[in-house]
Amino acid sequence: AIVLAEKKSIPINQEMIHSVIKNTAENLSASLQDVMNHRPTEIPFINGFLLKEGLKLGLSLTYHNIIYPILRE
Repeated sequence: AIVLAEKKSIPINQEMIHSVIKNTAENLSASLQDVMNHRPTEIPFINGFLLKEGLKLGLSLTYHNIIYPILRE
């Protein structure tokens, strides 16, 4: 996803990312809550979007390509 953001000239602020991770470490994400409540998550949709955008730019998002089929099950 970082490669895609860089290719689309979307700035990545590592300090902000680390701050969010630290400040929300104790939170239960919406996706985790979905899994715990046996509901579908939005992860396949988000991952699929990343793959489509990467394809448009000629990027091979290897890890996303590997996990996408698994997430869709």
